[in-house]
Amino acid sequence: MIFRTVEISDIPQIQIIEREYYEGFSLPKKILRSWIKKLPENFIVAIDKNTLVGFIFFEYLEKEKAISFIHNVDKTHKLDGNYLYISEIGVLNKYGSGLMQRLLKKALEKGREDKTKVAIWLI
Repeated sequence: MIFRTVEISDIPQIQIIEREYYEGFSLPKKILRSWIKKLPENFIVAIDKNTLVGFIFFEYLEKEKAISFIHNVDKTHKLDGNYLYISEIGVLNKYGSGLMQRLLKKALEKGREDKTKVAIWLI
């Protein structure tokens, strides 16, 4: 398994994973593209045998709060925010919770490097 930063070309596979993971729902391409362009370093993908099989996107907030699932990171992300907020995570069903835990660990590691203090994941 390889973990890397997302690329714009990953959007179609991300949407396939979203539709499987979220039972038919996927974010509009416009939103995914904006998240990738604004915060590529906070959008991590998992690759297995040359196929994208999971992803996590997170941002930093200045205070604890819920955010609409479909949102503009220009209005929410704060570079020096203390709260790491999991905006979206998805894995192909056959990879299950094991991959999800590995993606969460990657996000938390990046958050520690960036000096965040608390992680938030509202479901």
